[in-house]
Amino acid sequence: MQKADIIKCIGEEWLSFIMRGRTAEQSLATVEALIDGGAKVVEVTFTTPDICRVLQTLATRYGEEIVLVAGTVLTTEQARMALDHGAQVIVSPNCYPPVVQLTLEAGKVSVPGCLSPTEIADAWRMGADIIKLFPCAGPDHVRHIRAPFPDIRLLPAGSMSLDCLPAYHKVGAFAVVASVTGAMQLDEAVQSGRFTEVSKVARAWLTVVREFTFPTTT
Repeated sequence: MQKADIIKCIGEEWLSFIMRGRTAEQSLATVEALIDGGAKVVEVTFTTPDICRVLQTLATRYGEEIVLVAGTVLTTEQARMALDHGAQVIVSPNCYPPVVQLTLEAGKVSVPGCLSPTEIADAWRMGADIIKLFPCAGPDHVRHIRAPFPDIRLLPAGSMSLDCLPAYHKVGAFAVVASVTGAMQLDEAVQSGRFTEVSKVARAWLTVVREFTFPTTT
């Protein structure tokens, strides 16, 4: 998948799912359950044990059927590892210029985390493709930031819930991020191995998203 296609997919799917697993096996099973539920954009963070094996397995198994995101990337070493094992998107909680530069040089999608207008403008000038607004305080936060930066793709993370998804879309978020064990409240299901429930909840979230991203006409 070309870089422009990856960015387009993120914007069209609009909802990205994050998994922070306690074991590689748990993370892999959860992400596969999300995909079974219809997820196309999935993120595995570097807080996950043996993340490279998880990324490689997902990349091999699903290829271009999904957009594979590596999250919580803090160093250039982690960025290289993620890219070498199939990640197409590098997401960080902060803006570290060497990680942004390495990702762009590799022809992949760079998504640094920013909070202030200064950080956001600096990251955009570096060439970052999407800005992760983190920690986002809610839809109004996105609205205020988009006023001076209407052309910057914002990906809010934090303060996410099923009920507030339409509001984020209305204020112009390019896409949003939801944590499986946080915002989606599936930690117990994940720990108990109830992966059918994970698929069901993912499908429910995606159904809500598609109601306002692809509205039907009557």
